[in-house]
Amino acid sequence: MNKVYIILVNYKRYEDTIECLESVYKSYYNNYQVLLVDNSPDEQSSHQIKEWLENNYKEINTSYPNIVYPLIDRPTSYVSISEYDVLNTNVAYTESLMLIRATNNGFAAANNIALKYIKKIADEHSFIWVLNNDTVIEHNCMGNLAAFFDTNPRKFILGSKLRSYYSPQKIQAVAGRYNRWIGSTYHIGEGEIDHGQYDDFAFGDNNYVIGASMFIPKAFIDIAGLMNESYFLYFEELDWGLVGKQFGYNFALQHNAIIYHKEGASIIKSNNNNMSVADYYSMINRIRFTKKWYGRHIVLVSCSVVFALLKRLFRGKFSLVKKTSIAVFKIFFNRNINFF
Repeated sequence: MNKVYIILVNYKRYEDTIECLESVYKSYYNNYQVLLVDNSPDEQSSHQIKEWLENNYKEINTSYPNIVYPLIDRPTSYVSISEYDVLNTNVAYTESLMLIRATNNGFAAANNIALKYIKKIADEHSFIWVLNNDTVIEHNCMGNLAAFFDTNPRKFILGSKLRSYYSPQKIQAVAGRYNRWIGSTYHIGEGEIDHGQYDDFAFGDNNYVIGASMFIPKAFIDIAGLMNESYFLYFEELDWGLVGKQFGYNFALQHNAIIYHKEGASIIKSNNNNMSVADYYSMINRIRFTKKWYGRHIVLVSCSVVFALLKRLFRGKFSLVKKTSIAVFKIFFNRNINFF
């Protein structure tokens, strides 16, 4: 049974993270370690997660009590460590969970902290599972992901079947599709009742594994490298996947690995400013991604972004339009942009 390193990123949503962890710890597959990167701006999330790890939670809110309950009734082994220390150690920690406090430099940067550590200490037979923290996984999910590679070469980026957390019979996505003409993405199967219609889904040239669950052999990061931190938010997983394809990796779906995903909980449940942040990175990264991978489509994608900006201008979002326009200009001329 090969070890699985599970990477979770928490940003001010410790309730989601704890629910996810309870489902992870109920997995039938038991050779794993969780690397939880907390890049929240304060200590509240870390404190609450430690409370859970020390068995001070007696109940949590969940729509999946059959998966999450009974709660773990004993303290969980963990180590709390800073971003600096984890990047500068060669110690292979044996605790079941590493709680890593980090500066918020974006989703890709948070994942890369864990990936750099894994690259140093993991053996070549290990797996890495980049998993969103606003998820609940079925008991056999991790085992089914690992079992895929028992009969397939280790040259795949493996996705899961995502179902809606709030409507569990409905598919949220089995894969993504990228429209290179306008720089947009959408989820395949979204909103459909799951009758197994995508269980034999074959990935085409414009398809990709959704970033909520990316399961890869450890060798992937040795060959393809880390995530591109310049994206900060959105498009980083698509970019990473295309880098992998350049090195001979392909996308695949493990339809028996079922995950219930809230999708963007930290954004949906937050204020208008955070919605503007999401909007900002969604637009500028369409330009960044297209410029890197599909340069001949940059004019059409730019037009689609201009159209999107005009709509926001008519809605009175002047600050968002100004910041986005400046950032797009800088991307075109290879200049560094400021965080939103």
